[in-house]
Amino acid sequence: MAPSALQGRHTNPKSPEVTFGLERESPFDFREPETESKFVSFLMAAANPEELLESELKCPVCLDYFNNPVTLDCGHNFCQVCITRSWEEWNGNVSCPECRQVFPKKSFKLNRKLGNVVEANQKVKLLSSPEKTCKIHNEPLKLFCQEDQVLICMVCHLARDHKHHTMIPIEEADQDYKAQIQNRVESLKKQREKVLVFKSNGETESWELLKQTEQERQKTVAEFKKLRQFLERRERLQLAQVEELEKEIAKRRDEHETKQYEEIVSLTELISEMEGKCLQTATEFLQVSLGEKQPRTFQEKGRMSIHV
Repeated sequence: MAPSALQGRHTNPKSPEVTFGLERESPFDFREPETESKFVSFLMAAANPEELLESELKCPVCLDYFNNPVTLDCGHNFCQVCITRSWEEWNGNVSCPECRQVFPKKSFKLNRKLGNVVEANQKVKLLSSPEKTCKIHNEPLKLFCQEDQVLICMVCHLARDHKHHTMIPIEEADQDYKAQIQNRVESLKKQREKVLVFKSNGETESWELLKQTEQERQKTVAEFKKLRQFLERRERLQLAQVEELEKEIAKRRDEHETKQYEEIVSLTELISEMEGKCLQTATEFLQVSLGEKQPRTFQEKGRMSIHV
């Protein structure tokens, strides 16, 4: 069966709560390998397996047989018209009405095989229904016209409308169509298995990517932590050097100011002395000056300089 035809209805607690008002719960999770055999046993033991099968061939939105069934990426099936109407007011992301899985865009695939199963099931239902009589001749319906796909009586078989058509007994037609259904069911099982494998592979790939992303995040955090530690050490070193430089500048400034003060005092004394000599008489001045050495002179000191 197709994923939505046999697959249990599951909800995803991480998906947004979107209520369509139509949810059918199934006790079977067809993602588990042993579930399929359990379902077959349940179907065989059911009081009315035909009704159970028909319920799985109906759209969960309109509750009627699938009409142009389409399959979503999650594996659930819906009538094309039903899912299109359900998504009409959605902008951007959409979700499955069954499992509520969110999809980035409105996309689905036409499921022709499921449509064929629904069509064949309706034919089998018609063929296996209790014996009815022909509305025209009031005779039992014994034959199936393959061209017109209808049940006819023996009188209809001889009529002009069905004269050159291929007729087979109802029992034979019933077996043929049931065999067709079984073949298509097997094909749908394979399709479902592919979807489950694809889903599993996608989840595995997603987890691997998330794992790589987490590793990259941790690597980035560690690298920037090292960078911050390096910058902090560099900052402390630079500040220590600046502090030492400030101390050296203050020390040299004090020494320079002390020397300048001493020089100013010395020059002041020399100026006073020279001015006193200028007040002496010529005889006194010349006698004293000739006996002394050359007067002191001021030597300009270089500017204080410190390399930063």
